[in-house]
Amino acid sequence: MFNIIHQYKIKQRAEELQTLNYISFLFGFASSLTAYIIPFYFKNVSGIDNTSFFYIVSYFLVLIFITNLHRIISKTGKSKTFLFSLLSFLISSLVLLITPTSWLGAFFLILNIVFYSLCVIQGDIILELFTMNDYSGRAHGLNQTTVSFGFIFGPLIAAWVMTRFGFQMIFLVQSIIILIILSLGARHLGDLDHYLEPIRLIRTILKKIFKKQKNFKTKIFYISFLLEFFSFASMVYFPIYLKNIGISFAQIGIIMTIMFIPFLLLSYPIGVLADKHISEKKLIIIAILIISFATFRLYFIESNNFYTWSGMLFFTQIGVALLCVVRDSYFFRQTYGEDVREIDIFRSAWPLGYILSAIISGLFLIFLPLKFIFILVSIMMFSGLLPALYLKD
Repeated sequence: MFNIIHQYKIKQRAEELQTLNYISFLFGFASSLTAYIIPFYFKNVSGIDNTSFFYIVSYFLVLIFITNLHRIISKTGKSKTFLFSLLSFLISSLVLLITPTSWLGAFFLILNIVFYSLCVIQGDIILELFTMNDYSGRAHGLNQTTVSFGFIFGPLIAAWVMTRFGFQMIFLVQSIIILIILSLGARHLGDLDHYLEPIRLIRTILKKIFKKQKNFKTKIFYISFLLEFFSFASMVYFPIYLKNIGISFAQIGIIMTIMFIPFLLLSYPIGVLADKHISEKKLIIIAILIISFATFRLYFIESNNFYTWSGMLFFTQIGVALLCVVRDSYFFRQTYGEDVREIDIFRSAWPLGYILSAIISGLFLIFLPLKFIFILVSIMMFSGLLPALYLKD
């Protein structure tokens, strides 16, 4: 897989870009170990299904860190900041290994989410330094494929480990993976010293995004926000709902693995199509329609049949995989890696999307049963159709 690197041009050393793809694979694996376990951890601590509060706190902290990254990077450089985030991610995982499931553990799990998120954001910025504009789709498609290849094994392993050893052993496996990532990063990415310009306040992000209503970035930012809204709901509430209707942890692990097969199979081919200038606008519209209608259909499934849920969630993720790659390709084709502030603003859709998704879904679920989350997500995704129609190819 990683030999595909020679098929697209790079600005600097191939060794560093190859290292980034290895790191992406390991990040996917490390993240997938806990992604669908975290909601159950928070549920066990709080005793309720609605765990939105924990995610609001987590991604509000992520947003604060994003808007203040320049303070650290202006003194230490990009590489050292990336490595420091990795080290902090490792420390939080090690603490969770020795901490019982408790409110203290929930606090360190929030920090774990924060430092993982910072690592991913900084990895994106580094990736853009090595990719050329005409090959942006392939670069991001390949990177998404490597992440997905790592992600596909995590849910199965996490479900097996948790049912036999509990939450803590999952963090042992995660810690080992992070240590490998840290070693790779220190060895191959230690000399990148690009600096960020200041982004002083959160409101600066919003002003820059919405300063020009007709600007393509306003529209693609909203679409990106909706994708993160879906991602939050599928990561937090979908597994809890499946468990509530009688599907076992082992089966949930398999379903989550099946959900990532479209990313593995489609991400790179979609990137190639995007680079050949097949209308990205049309692909975005198709993706939004697939996600909207497939998610709406989930509400009407009455059974807890493993194959039914696997099939429908697989179909939903076809749209998600398509939108992930084309969204990134569309944005980065018009942005350069040196413009890290623009990338930060675009990536702020991740924490903003998670924060607003947690708030909206949290309030929504106070009054309605958990099953209605499918209706809410479907409506939200469908609202992205209008800005998508006004995108320019």
